[in-house]
Amino acid sequence: MSEVLATSESSFTNDEPILRILYADDEEMLRGLFDTVMTEHGYVVDLVENGELALDACTTTHYDLVVLDHQMVGLLGLEVACRLREDYPDLPIVLITGVGDEELAAMALTLGINQYIVKRSNDTYISEVPLVVERLIDQRDTKRKVAAAEQTIRENEARYRELVEMSPDAIVATRQGIISLANKRAREIYGLAEGEELVGTRLLDRVLPDQQMLANRVFQKTAQEKIAFFDVEQTHLRLDGTEIDVEIHGAPVSGLNGAQGIFTIRDISEQNKLRLRVAQLERHNMVGQMTSGVAHEFNNLLQVLASINGFLRKKLDDPELLDHADEAIANGASLTRQMLAYSRKQFLNPQPVDPGNIIGDMMDQVASTMGDDVQVSSAVASGLYEINVDVETFQKSILNLCSNSKQAMPRGGMLRFEMETRTIDQSQEIQDQTLAAGEYIDLKVMDTGSGMHASVVKQAFEPFFTTHDVGQGTGLGLSMVYGFSMQSGGYAGIESAPEQGTTVTLTFPIYKVCAPQKPLIRADIQPIRLVT
Repeated sequence: MSEVLATSESSFTNDEPILRILYADDEEMLRGLFDTVMTEHGYVVDLVENGELALDACTTTHYDLVVLDHQMVGLLGLEVACRLREDYPDLPIVLITGVGDEELAAMALTLGINQYIVKRSNDTYISEVPLVVERLIDQRDTKRKVAAAEQTIRENEARYRELVEMSPDAIVATRQGIISLANKRAREIYGLAEGEELVGTRLLDRVLPDQQMLANRVFQKTAQEKIAFFDVEQTHLRLDGTEIDVEIHGAPVSGLNGAQGIFTIRDISEQNKLRLRVAQLERHNMVGQMTSGVAHEFNNLLQVLASINGFLRKKLDDPELLDHADEAIANGASLTRQMLAYSRKQFLNPQPVDPGNIIGDMMDQVASTMGDDVQVSSAVASGLYEINVDVETFQKSILNLCSNSKQAMPRGGMLRFEMETRTIDQSQEIQDQTLAAGEYIDLKVMDTGSGMHASVVKQAFEPFFTTHDVGQGTGLGLSMVYGFSMQSGGYAGIESAPEQGTTVTLTFPIYKVCAPQKPLIRADIQPIRLVT
């Protein structure tokens, strides 16, 4: 099979790229005429005499456009065009025929031929070819530019989506209040399971109901009034109803899936908990310092009163008159010790003791304190562990808790003691205490009393805080228990809710394991948990 019959080089030397055209025709005169005309217009032309050569030429040379005569020896131009279209989908193809057959023209266009030209006897149709070629080349270039632009857009969108998905903050876009885009972090903070989507739901539905009116105004300012906002704190709801604190920023946007507003949402629940913990620590420290100072000053006054009382006993004929004064001084000294206990500055004499033995020995006293209408039980075994505590203060702490439980059960109920163990793998910050890694026991005092609201639980350990009427309590009982547990290397926690009873947990490090027992290991530590 012969090679390309001829190649004409363009004499144009401008900076535009030279375009190469393949022309297939079995008439030598028409090939020459085509070559002359197209060369004058700046094209490089390759000439072949049949369809087979045209197919071969396209396998070895890149052409910007192919012109085929339909009626050729061997393969018809339409057949060649069909094969070329399969292998080169974007190659512009022009079919020239001497038969003005509408059916043929329709078939050619259906098969993907870009242009169909009918020959005329005077060969003037050749002069039309450069215009057709120029138009087809322009269309091809435009198509390529559009395709390149679309590819760039797709790549940019892919990079954008990757950046959005990788964002440590939740990113949500909305259109008319409906979420049209939500990244991975958004699905995580709102607690979506695998396969669930936020898209199609209302962003406002994720806001706590009593904050929705204000939140709606903020969202509308962004989406409708094109006003950005920053650092707005809201309380949102996960799908399971759990509340989370978020910091949300909003900005108007257009063209992003038809979105009107885009929001970045940051979960600041842990940050707020840390802030609250620091505030509580500062508050406890401040109250502890003040309480300690008051206790010392009060103790100095008591010592003076005690000295004066002792002196008067020697002078008076009837010293029994001073018994009430001695009793008041003793009560004042007890209050002083309780205040020092909260500030963790009381004098303690810790020693290894078995908490099971102490609880067992106290059961009769506890039952007597609680009365007949309260059922007292204990699941605290002895002979298992030892803790290093001041025995007298430990007993006072238990009795204080029992006294509080009795007041919470005026119509009777149940009081129960339980003990569990826990393992802490690494040191943890609990309230304002650092618990070292190791083994601990949780001694639980549980009642079926009236329970406490969350606001009361938060203040329950503060000195002088009480829910009783004036004269019915000092508000130092729980604060003494709190300070004692902290000073003993542990902590105290409360779990309570209205009409659901109260559980106070005293946690102490295990000093010695006396008998092997598989501990109950709990990874989580919740010193104060409110039952809702």
